[in-house]
Amino acid sequence: MLKALTIAIASLLSTMPCAAEAQTRLFRAYGEHTCQSRQSLGHKCDVMGTSITDCNKAYYDLKRDDCCRRSKDGGVSINFKLTKCTQY
Repeated sequence: MLKALTIAIASLLSTMPCAAEAQTRLFRAYGEHTCQSRQSLGHKCDVMGTSITDCNKAYYDLKRDDCCRRSKDGGVSINFKLTKCTQY
């Protein structure tokens, strides 16, 4: 019984990622801000992030990176959507 339990635990542990593997799982993400300024309502700009640890973090990081001020028409972000998040 003890031998079977030991084998079962060893088998389970071998399928779990180790800490080193978890650290190497990085994501590249893309997002789109919808902007508003005095000159324009609804113009868009794109943001990209790399070396992100998961897609939830990508959403919040890219949402905070308001590219509207750097866009041709300027302004501020009134909406954001994460368009793509992939592991590499």
